[in-house]
Amino acid sequence: MKATKQMKCCICEIEIDNGMDYHNPTPLGKDVCCTYCNITKVLPARLKNLGNRLDKVQPQVAKQLVLPFGEGVL
Repeated sequence: MKATKQMKCCICEIEIDNGMDYHNPTPLGKDVCCTYCNITKVLPARLKNLGNRLDKVQPQVAKQLVLPFGEGVL
């Protein structure tokens, strides 16, 4: 994203001065966030969401791995 005006972090509301310091705040907000919030809040939230999705998919994947080799292989 190219900065066209002064923007604020949608999480901590600090003004972002550097045009290269903008990050996508999804899933915690809209617009942009600063590097600090990206590292300390946004990325951990994304990893947590990914872990939750993997927990739901894992039994399906394990079943696919077991079936070709027979029951109880894993």
